[in-house]
Amino acid sequence: MASTLLHSYKKCSYKYVHSVYKASALKPSLDKCREAAIKALKVNESSCTHMKCTFGRLWNGGGGDGQKNLFVASLFFDRAAEAGFVDPNLAVAKVHLEEQCH
Repeated sequence: MASTLLHSYKKCSYKYVHSVYKASALKPSLDKCREAAIKALKVNESSCTHMKCTFGRLWNGGGGDGQKNLFVASLFFDRAAEAGFVDPNLAVAKVHLEEQCH
């Protein structure tokens, strides 16, 4: 993924602590990007013990009317709480896009 994302940056650098490092990318490759995404999302993992799983053994929300709702947990909830989209003290929260985009 990084090679695809960084392709447009011909000359790029970043500073970390007291050093400056050059950032570069290989020629973009859709196949390599796809492989990296599949590996990161654990798409082909077959260790799900439930009937309805998505990648990485996570529950997919059940389908049907549940497709209108996104089940989000862990890091995603934490980031939404940090951004002020949800109350971090609640166990469950619903966010509607139209409420966030003014």
